[in-house]
Amino acid sequence: MEDEKQNIFNGLRFILSSYVPPLSVKIDESRRYDIYGTKPVQIGRTKKKDMFFAFIIIQKYHVGFYFSPIYTHKDRFDDATEELLHLLKGKSCFHIKRFNAAVFEDIRQLMDKGIKIYEEEGWV
Repeated sequence: MEDEKQNIFNGLRFILSSYVPPLSVKIDESRRYDIYGTKPVQIGRTKKKDMFFAFIIIQKYHVGFYFSPIYTHKDRFDDATEELLHLLKGKSCFHIKRFNAAVFEDIRQLMDKGIKIYEEEGWV
């Protein structure tokens, strides 16, 4: 199980790291990898130095893939595959338990769309 989770993490890390730049890495550890936008953001009255984009973390029973754009712009992801949406737990976290090339391709497509949204918002 640990080897499987590490393989999933490494595959997802490879995907996420291919978006740096335009995103930037905040945390790069053996069990966690976080990427953020690169520009200051104001949402309502809240000002942030940068906007969270995605992170992956090895957890007890799965690898968590947290993806902010599906939370901030839910309506833009209505075309996500059923297989991928089945892994969505809550509003922005996907629980991945098995290495699946089709799901990884779906995640790459999510990332592409998320980058486009962040560029439109001026967050990258």
